[in-house]
Amino acid sequence: MIKDNHNIGCKDFGKLESNLVSSVSISKDMVDDFYKFFKLDFPYSERRAKFAIKNLIKDNKKFNLRYIVYDSKIIGYIIFWDCEDFIFIENFAIVKNFRDHGFGTVFLKNFIINIIN
Repeated sequence: MIKDNHNIGCKDFGKLESNLVSSVSISKDMVDDFYKFFKLDFPYSERRAKFAIKNLIKDNKKFNLRYIVYDSKIIGYIIFWDCEDFIFIENFAIVKNFRDHGFGTVFLKNFIINIIN
């Protein structure tokens, strides 16, 4: 089970093992919980409405919304479009208490590697 750790402090994790940072798809039923994170990280003008996200998850296979997970903790999220010729990252954020520890870098490197392969 993934723990919601939006408000916990971050310890010194030392060098991150890239295989320990992963992602989990967010279903339409999980959008209400996700939106709590989203509202903290992006101003109103830079985020989609909750109903629009739910509809995109339901109706558009190119739209992806994923939690970024480390040690069973939600540490961020990514919204991206998987188009035929390219990937478009719409929103990407690491939870405030986990920023500046390399999680975003590790995740994006793995994300890019997985797209190429």
